[in-house]
Amino acid sequence: MIIRFRTIFVTLLAFTILVISTPFTLGLGSTALTYEGKCYGFTDGIWNCPWYEYAAMQIFYSGIFALPFALGLFPAWLVALGLWFTKRHTATPDSAPTWQVALIPMLGCVGSALLVSVLPILINIYYKIQHIYWKIFP
Repeated sequence: MIIRFRTIFVTLLAFTILVISTPFTLGLGSTALTYEGKCYGFTDGIWNCPWYEYAAMQIFYSGIFALPFALGLFPAWLVALGLWFTKRHTATPDSAPTWQVALIPMLGCVGSALLVSVLPILINIYYKIQHIYWKIFP
């Protein structure tokens, strides 16, 4: 079975729009269902706050929950674009076989796992370089 790249990119675009809109939808929905005029801080206690401050906090925490899905979509887009670029100069430049299309989510998951694993290491290296820089140039 052959799948067209137009279908692949529309599907990825739909997933991307869903992942981007998820924090806003969940945050505003949570605000509509649970807002009682008070904000709850992790260590700050409870205080009176307007609905938009409560909504901003709900959107932020919903964004944290949506982050793994975003980290999974980024490598999937890279794999799909790589497949599209390699197929452009073949006999069927506008489609790919099913087994190649199946590589998009599989390699997207592997790329997401590698990205999640490498990200803390890169942040650690950045902070070590920054620490050395501030020792040399105070």
